Amino acid sequence: MDSDAPPPETIAYAAGSCNIDPVGRQRRRLVGHLGAIGAITAAAAVVGLGMHWAWSLLVLPIATGSALGYLQARRGFCVAFALHGVEASGAADDIRPVADPADRARDRALMRTLLLQAVVLGGTATALVAFVASDACPCG
Repeated sequence: MDSDAPPPETIAYAAGSCNIDPVGRQRRRLVGHLGAIGAITAAAAVVGLGMHWAWSLLVLPIATGSALGYLQARRGFCVAFALHGVEASGAADDIRPVADPADRARDRALMRTLLLQAVVLGGTATALVAFVASDACPCG
């Protein structure tokens, strides 16, 4: 085995691509799962209780948070770390500053992309719930 290779629980930091380790990915996946459960529960309450469609807006932050958790887990990238200019791709909970301004800029660019994707996914889920809860839906 190569003694210079990182331990299996670590990964190499790559600006604009990867700033968290496998444990960080698991944490964000858990956030995604919990958010999905919360969004489905909120959507079921809005539709099942016959609430006005405007109540579906409660789904937006939950579904967006869930989507962001899944997107971060998939990419191995934490938007909060990018915002603060740090990375944790080494040993568990070993958070280090990203020194190169160009690397921080690449991280922030990916952060904006992931946030936009999460808002689009959360908004789409919310719009679907609002449609189903509205009088315009032929399903109810």
